[in-house]
Amino acid sequence: MSDVVDVWLTDFKYASPALAAELSGARDYPEVAAAALAEMLSDLRAAGGASLSDGGAMRRGIIVRHLVLPGHVDDSCAVLDRVWDLCGNDVDLSVMNQYTPNEACRAAGGDPRSRRY
Repeated sequence: MSDVVDVWLTDFKYASPALAAELSGARDYPEVAAAALAEMLSDLRAAGGASLSDGGAMRRGIIVRHLVLPGHVDDSCAVLDRVWDLCGNDVDLSVMNQYTPNEACRAAGGDPRSRRY
C-alpha cells in the first residue's frame, strides 16, 4: 500500500495480550499491531520520512491513535512505551481520553472494565 498511502492513521489499542484477549478476543493484538506499525514505518522511511506542507499539514507520515480506557492507564503507558521503542520520534501520536460508556453499558451496571461490549 505504500505506493498509494501518504498518511497512515492507525490504532494501537493494547500492550497487554491478556487485556486484548479480555476486551477484544484477540490475544495476539499487540504483536500484530506492532508488526503492522513496523511495516508502515519501514515504508515511510523508504519514502524519505515524514513530510509537512509549508502550512504545517502532514503530507506524508504516520499518526498512531490510542484510546485511554478507564482503569487501564498502566496499559496505555505501556502502549506509548511500545510505540516509542518501535518508532522513536518518527510518528505522531493522538492520545484520546474521551471514552464514555453508552446507555447500554451504564444500564448493565457493575464495573464496566469487567464487561465485554
